[in-house]
Amino acid sequence: MTTRLSDGNTRLPVCDILPVFLRDSEDHLRIQIRAEITREMLAARSGAVLEFWTDGETWLERLWTLVLLGDYASVYLAFLNQEDPSQIDAIEGLKNRLKESA
Repeated sequence: MTTRLSDGNTRLPVCDILPVFLRDSEDHLRIQIRAEITREMLAARSGAVLEFWTDGETWLERLWTLVLLGDYASVYLAFLNQEDPSQIDAIEGLKNRLKESA
């Protein structure tokens, strides 16, 4: 798995949020476009976006690597911040914005 910051820096910025994207080079074109729109919106607010690009021999191997990493990180960070990991207000707002772009 490779990691990079969208702004090319190697140091993490100090900001309110640091969006994390889980990416695969074989994502469908529509998914790639949606990810880029979302990344641009979030980078404008946070200054940088962290992207994890999976690697693996099979589609299923790459999928499970990202699913497990994303789920573990979300729940772990929510617990560290004493937040409810099931709260999805921000996700609903993102979905509405993506619908407008279609």
